[in-house]
Amino acid sequence: MNPSIEPGIFRNPRLKKFLLPLPSKRFKSGNKLEEISFDSNLREEYLTGFHKRKVARIKNAQAEAEKKSREERRNLRKKLREERKHDLEAHIEAVNAALKRLDNTSEENDEDTEAEVKDTEKFEGFCDENQLLSSPMDYGEEFIDEEKYTTVTVEAIDVSKNGLLKKTVPEKRDAPKIQPVASDPNEKLKTKWPKKSKKKFRYETKAVRKLQNRKEKLDKRKFAAARKRSK
Repeated sequence: MNPSIEPGIFRNPRLKKFLLPLPSKRFKSGNKLEEISFDSNLREEYLTGFHKRKVARIKNAQAEAEKKSREERRNLRKKLREERKHDLEAHIEAVNAALKRLDNTSEENDEDTEAEVKDTEKFEGFCDENQLLSSPMDYGEEFIDEEKYTTVTVEAIDVSKNGLLKKTVPEKRDAPKIQPVASDPNEKLKTKWPKKSKKKFRYETKAVRKLQNRKEKLDKRKFAAARKRSK
């Protein structure tokens, strides 16, 4: 080293690579394979099976998608069933509440209906033909509705060539007596029975129908109330 140069200005130089010691091998060589052999069939299948594997992947993806779709449809149907069940329960509750309110209202109106039925004329059934003939046909009747007051007069009339005439009520005659008739003296006497007259069908008047309907409704309400109390 040159003594004229101050010591410490330059560091020691780096050693050259060829002077460094050689690194040890990471893997030590052991038993070496003499030969590597490949299966030709497997190699050929791998090299020629790209399309097969692609088709198989597509089929698997389709199967997974179909499975997922079935699961979604199953969940959707389950949800719809639950919603319908909930709607049905709500509808049943609403109907029961409406029926309860209707029963309360009908019970309140029973007293008014009974009073109306007592005030109206009682229906005593249909009259016979003889009774209708004996009773006078000229009469007047008053009908009171909720908003109207009407008076109806009924008169018996007879239709002839001369026009419409008032029909007179025939007097009641005695029933014909049964008389035996004999054609020959040797034969037994036979009895002649009078022929029965056919009864004419008469329609109910509006007032009778209205009264009958009110009575039927009242009977139904009473029956329903009795059945409800028995429960």
